[in-house]
Amino acid sequence: MKNVFKLLVVFLIAAIISGCSQEPQPIEYDKDSCTHCMMLITDAKYGAELITTKGKCFKFDAVECLAQYILENKADELDNASLWITDFTKPSHFINAKTAFYLQNEKFHSPMGFNVLAVEDENELKKIKDEHGGKELNWEKLVELV
Repeated sequence: MKNVFKLLVVFLIAAIISGCSQEPQPIEYDKDSCTHCMMLITDAKYGAELITTKGKCFKFDAVECLAQYILENKADELDNASLWITDFTKPSHFINAKTAFYLQNEKFHSPMGFNVLAVEDENELKKIKDEHGGKELNWEKLVELV
């Protein structure tokens, strides 16, 4: 009986710790809906997430929906939230939205029409820009754009 109790305590602690994680969760494309615009999230190149300090995960179909949601919801729980965006060159791989490198270009059709892609590596951004053109942005400029 003691072993069962110990196992139950360990399981409970693990569940509590994992429930408060600020790490991104996989987006279920074609199943999850965007928290902001309510559209179905379908393109793995453009997904985004906001994770509150309590571990609540909000999923978005594009970085512009994430930025707009933050602008419209000035709640205390968003102050220290972690923000994640999908790396355009590595679909379904999340990167920190505040340190990502962004490129706006009409050739890249993001779900909400701002035509902004994000990558983790600045050299990768330069390669895409050299090939396709566009305007480089950082997180602050992207939020201003929205």
